[in-house]
Amino acid sequence: MADFDFSEFLASRRSTRDFLDKPVPQDIIDAILTDAMTAPSWSNTRPYMVSVATGATRDNLSAELLRRW
Repeated sequence: MADFDFSEFLASRRSTRDFLDKPVPQDIIDAILTDAMTAPSWSNTRPYMVSVATGATRDNLSAELLRRW
């Protein structure tokens, strides 16, 4: 990828602040998490944890986040 292409790519990124209520299929979640495992981290420490919540747990977490926000 040429330098210009990479700069253009970075400039085209966007942040999403709103989400659909449509469920994400489990195979897509699995693929995203598999790809994330290969992402670089400082000294290959991978200092992150991922949790996926569904159903009542997700609803409770969402409600609590909105209450505190």
